[in-house]
Amino acid sequence: MRKLNAMFHIDDEGHLIKTSNNSIVPEDEPLFVLRGRDALAIETLHHYVALMAGSGGDPQRMLELGYVVHDFRKFSENHPERMKQPGVTRGK
Repeated sequence: MRKLNAMFHIDDEGHLIKTSNNSIVPEDEPLFVLRGRDALAIETLHHYVALMAGSGGDPQRMLELGYVVHDFRKFSENHPERMKQPGVTRGK
């Protein structure tokens, strides 16, 4: 198992799992991934949480996303040499 964050993990068969209820995220459901090295990720996550707050989002989910932001910020501080603008490596 690979823990992605407090909300999701990947099981031993490679399925993406919603940790809170152990449900498999369907293969045909689109996903969007932000990596720790993405220089725009922290700002994007802050904006997402603000949108959640403005639309009456779940406080527990916003707290969990706060932990994700913390992890992203810690990564960027510990690895500034790995931070990149999206697409700059062109898949290499």
